[in-house]
Amino acid sequence: MPSPLISVIVPIYNMESLLPRCLDSLAAQTLRDLEIICVDDGSTDGSGGIVRKYASGDSRFRLITQENSGRAEARNAGIRAAAAPYLGFADPDDYVEPDMVQCSYSPFLPAESGESRGMAEEKLLHIENTACDGVFTEKGEIFRLFLEDRITGVVWSKLFRRLLPGCSAPLEVRLPSSFTSGEDTLYVSRTIARCRSVALTSEKLYHYGLGGPQSVSSRNRKAETRPASYYAVFEMLTREKLREGVLGSNRTAYMNYIVPLLFPDNEMPAGRLRHWAELWREADITSEHVCGMPREQRAYLEAALAGRWIYLRLLQCFWKFKTARRKMFRLRFSKNGIDTLQILGYTLYSAKKFPRSSL
Repeated sequence: MPSPLISVIVPIYNMESLLPRCLDSLAAQTLRDLEIICVDDGSTDGSGGIVRKYASGDSRFRLITQENSGRAEARNAGIRAAAAPYLGFADPDDYVEPDMVQCSYSPFLPAESGESRGMAEEKLLHIENTACDGVFTEKGEIFRLFLEDRITGVVWSKLFRRLLPGCSAPLEVRLPSSFTSGEDTLYVSRTIARCRSVALTSEKLYHYGLGGPQSVSSRNRKAETRPASYYAVFEMLTREKLREGVLGSNRTAYMNYIVPLLFPDNEMPAGRLRHWAELWREADITSEHVCGMPREQRAYLEAALAGRWIYLRLLQCFWKFKTARRKMFRLRFSKNGIDTLQILGYTLYSAKKFPRSSL
């Protein structure tokens, strides 16, 4: 039996309610020359049985079972089992348009004559600001597209050449076993570093699972704290790009990309900021590369990059005091007069509870 043209890998863990929608959309692809490798990562529900049912009626479906080892290892098992020269990924709580695989593969066709194109990416239905078409070959420009989220840091919106230039074996989603997140971002970053060219299309072909209590995105949104491995991934990415020499012309774009990821909601603990400032100084990042950021954030970063730690502490104290002052006394008005009066969080008067004459 000849090898398929494309292998699509689906890592699965307890997704029986959403899995059929994903598998139906893959079975309906207009490009038929593919295999769909479903890796059951130790599910305790009926996910494995659902895949067996599909496999019994469609020879393109393959089921691999393993003990629960995490999403990265499930994807690696699929990569190792793949027989096709091209790799795609889908998450079990997502679904795709019927021509998703065909449109992803078409940019590779000119490359079959000799040009080595490493990756094609199609855009997501819910992301409207990343539309970008074309073939890109310059390393710095490709990295800039990654920083601008035009090449997204996820594997499931892309089609990869299984053997990239300079690689004797398929690139696996390799992270230390203690890491619980971030493998997508690092995999894409390492892949684009090895690609001689990257093709992007603005066709919107992949439906990302934003809803439902079982969806991966729902579980990620509920996480209140980020594990240490989340920050370690971005440190690895930064050091790799520093060695590759692509940060040079992209320092401002890099800071606009990395700072919101490391310090969400403008929370900047001094210890973490000190650690990252040392790394940024290695990359010759200066105050000019953060000049477009909000005032408070920019002041913290400029102080950290200059090594002015006492000044940084004073800044943080000032902003906390300023925030506290705003909360000490609150007086709100409506068109009829005073609506609410609060001191230290205690409501002295509210138009909803008391008549106007009581004030």
